[in-house]
Amino acid sequence: MVHARFGATLESGGVTFRLWAPAVKRVEVMLDASHEMQRLDDGCFITTVATATAGSHYQFRIDGKM
Repeated sequence: MVHARFGATLESGGVTFRLWAPAVKRVEVMLDASHEMQRLDDGCFITTVATATAGSHYQFRIDGKM
């Protein structure tokens, strides 16, 4: 069972993005540019984007599809 917080979380180093997608191979968060997310063993993808701020608009691109 996964207990992590998903979506966007504002932190001191930027914004951390988390998505649980165990059936996919690649996830990117789309902001001003594409930011590839790291796949963890539990099926979560995560990345921190230093240039993102509160209120930043974002989308996830999953296996190349928005």
